[in-house]
Amino acid sequence: MLSAIEAVITNELFWQLSIAFVFGTLFIGGGLYFIGRGLVLGRRALTLWRSDPISVQAVGYADGPVEVEGRVSVADDTLKSPFTETQCVTYQYRVDEHTKSSNGGSWDTQEKGRKSVPFLLEDDTGSVLIDPSTADLSLTSGDRITVSPDETPPDPIPAFLETIGIEPVNDPGTHLGPVSLHSENSRRYAEEYLEPGDNVYVYGPVKRGEPTPGSFDTVVRSTSRWEQCVVSDTDESETITRTARKAALMLVGGLGAFSVGGNVLYGLLLSVMDLGLLL
Repeated sequence: MLSAIEAVITNELFWQLSIAFVFGTLFIGGGLYFIGRGLVLGRRALTLWRSDPISVQAVGYADGPVEVEGRVSVADDTLKSPFTETQCVTYQYRVDEHTKSSNGGSWDTQEKGRKSVPFLLEDDTGSVLIDPSTADLSLTSGDRITVSPDETPPDPIPAFLETIGIEPVNDPGTHLGPVSLHSENSRRYAEEYLEPGDNVYVYGPVKRGEPTPGSFDTVVRSTSRWEQCVVSDTDESETITRTARKAALMLVGGLGAFSVGGNVLYGLLLSVMDLGLLL
């Protein structure tokens, strides 16, 4: 009888230790990811701080990444933002849903995406083509529309939601992709965009000799994961501040997650050692 009880206890301990190991490993892995991302952003902020903007005219003679400031002009075509149909050259959107809890609740992202077309950056010396399709966007200009469960989202939101597989929040058959659910939560539709005529700051590698809209042979765009283009709707100083702030948040969050995971695994190690002594 005692052996059977010991077997049950040992089995329960095994599952408890296994769960602790999984959670500890996940926290450490997530912490390392955010620490790495924070270091990359910190390095980028330092790089931007060390660089100085040049004129568009000088871009054609520059080697390596360039830093330019100017105004947005249409190169070939424009886009319509998903929630307000604002004419723009690039946008990013996010669909958030409010989850209720004893603490009041929080906004959780259900869907997000982006879309871009090449545009011209103009200053007093000329224009250069920018390809923001894979750039790191730093945008704050845009709109936020909050819709309660008993409201119908304004046009053109319902039509856009249909294209990404999400029905309006007040629909009794609300679903996200193939998963059906009934939601009584508010939704927030957020979009940021870059419009023609807006001031824009761009940092990135220069590519030459490729066919582009308007027959421009000089393009600023990302060339690899390690040579990212940055497109911002503000000036150099504010872009550096935004990047540094994001880097700091990533590092703090990553260190916190790593610390939690380390403590969990350390406690797990002590538990295993104690179990070994008992056995």
